[in-house]
Amino acid sequence: DQVVTHDGCTLEKPESIDEAKEFVQRYAKLAPQTVGACVLTHIPSGVQVTGFDTAQINFQASVADCNLIDRLIEENAPILSCAGGLMVEHPFVKEHIYGIDGTEDSVMGLSK
Repeated sequence: DQVVTHDGCTLEKPESIDEAKEFVQRYAKLAPQTVGACVLTHIPSGVQVTGFDTAQINFQASVADCNLIDRLIEENAPILSCAGGLMVEHPFVKEHIYGIDGTEDSVMGLSK
């Protein structure tokens, strides 16, 4: 599974449009991180292996001044279905990212 962490808090999927907008405002001040984890179990032996992957998304301050969530809603983007409320692969979101410490795949929950 995957979650977004920000300033010591775990951000799940936003419960409302207003909460998604609040998340975006926070991202302008401090970069959020994604944390993904996976457990693999070898059934015959019961041996388990666990792993986790993190990535940090660095947003431009401009993300706080735009109507990003409203634009995403107009595009029918599933903001309430994404941990932290944003999809880094969406072009509207990419406009406000100046860098990712990690990989875009990691942010999307596709850890390698």
